[in-house]
Amino acid sequence: AEHIIARHAGLDEASRALTTLLREWTAAEYRSLTHGALLTALVAIVVVTLLLGVLHYRVLGPLRSTIGAFQRVADGDFQHRQPVYGTAEIRDLTSSFNRLSTRLDLLYRLIDRLQGGNDLDEVIGFLNDEFRELLGFDWIGVVLIDETRSTARVETSRFNGGPQGPLRALYRFEGTLLEAALANETPLRISDMEQTAHEHPRYEFLRYLTSIGLRDAVFLPLTARTETPIPAVVVFATRAPGRYDAAHMRFLGNIAHLIAHSFGRTARLAEQARLAAVGSFASGIAHELRTPLTTVSMALDYVARQPLGEKVAKRSTLGLQEADRMCRLLDEMLLYAKPLKLSLAPLEVVSALRGHIGGYTTDRATPPLLLDAELGSAWILADADRMRQIFENLTTNAHDAAPAGTEIRWRVGAAHGCVYISVRNAGEPIPEALLARLTQPFFSTKPNGTGLGLAIVSRLVEQQAATLEILSGAPTGTEVRLTFPQLADSPAVQAV
Repeated sequence: AEHIIARHAGLDEASRALTTLLREWTAAEYRSLTHGALLTALVAIVVVTLLLGVLHYRVLGPLRSTIGAFQRVADGDFQHRQPVYGTAEIRDLTSSFNRLSTRLDLLYRLIDRLQGGNDLDEVIGFLNDEFRELLGFDWIGVVLIDETRSTARVETSRFNGGPQGPLRALYRFEGTLLEAALANETPLRISDMEQTAHEHPRYEFLRYLTSIGLRDAVFLPLTARTETPIPAVVVFATRAPGRYDAAHMRFLGNIAHLIAHSFGRTARLAEQARLAAVGSFASGIAHELRTPLTTVSMALDYVARQPLGEKVAKRSTLGLQEADRMCRLLDEMLLYAKPLKLSLAPLEVVSALRGHIGGYTTDRATPPLLLDAELGSAWILADADRMRQIFENLTTNAHDAAPAGTEIRWRVGAAHGCVYISVRNAGEPIPEALLARLTQPFFSTKPNGTGLGLAIVSRLVEQQAATLEILSGAPTGTEVRLTFPQLADSPAVQAV
């Protein structure tokens, strides 16, 4: 007690100092807690703000922008593309949207191009330019089937992104994959083309595709059941094996009917349908007129042989000549209108032309027929009877146009895998404006011409996978040139 009493002042001072220190420490802790809470709240606000900003920028903003893009496409703006940003899911959604809008835009432009009635070359060029990256093909072409469904030919094609040039070879159709694709009316994929072509010798078109390095193909049929007036197949082929997967097949399957319906409105197919209708009508009329016209010709011939006055004899002879001309016109109309059944076989052109020139007869002694052959033999795949008809018509036309004292020259040559057959006369040049119309039915520059001779020749040439070209100018005259794919120089070559 004495000690406490003696030390009371010091203890009291120490107690006050401890109390002061405790009060200061408590105040400092309070201030620290307050500042910490404020800082935590501030950090939380900043973090939440940043999270909201990120959420808006990475999710809500892109999502609202993509929704707006969908609305623009729904309103018809198929060319709109949405910038790809945001989260992985949003980027995937935007990328899918851009693929969708790209394909919709391609389909819209394809429909517009097809509905516009453009030429097949233009349509295939558009598909090549716009769909090549999407479908990954190296070769695209249209294969047309003939009227008798016995042969097929490549009407137009693109290879490695550019025009392939003339490709008019004929291929078998019966019993091939082309026939199977048209029969099933669905896209047909040939994943192992090389093996398939090796196992099936009749698949000549498939062998051609493999010969230029292609390994995977899809046949897209355009059938006559739709608005396509003649059967055809659009072929997509690529060098990469296994290139076409289920997604490609689904896409092609979805657009197959669209292309099939729209292809019928292209200019060339529409023209073929029109000519087919006109030919059917003309064929019926010609059949109806042949019998009475033959009777009239026989009656006029009988009258012409009777002892009549000069005027009557002259008029009966004129009538008989006109009746004969009408008979020839009807025969040519029937030949032009009826479906052609070709019997294709290897034909040696040089010897065939020599035989034609040696046996050709005409009322005119001049001009003479000459043959210039640049090679000993030239083999093509053709119908021998149809070729004789072509030679006959072209020679007669050249005789009619050649002036006295000139000559008619046939020429045979070969280059770049083709055989060139031409006939030239030294007559008056044909105006350039008329050259394109010479092969049109019922157009003729001769006063007594029927206008079907060159039209028939053009049709026969086209059906044999060849091309016809007419050149005319001074001082060389007029030349008709035929171009056929060349076969190997062997009579054992078969029609393949």
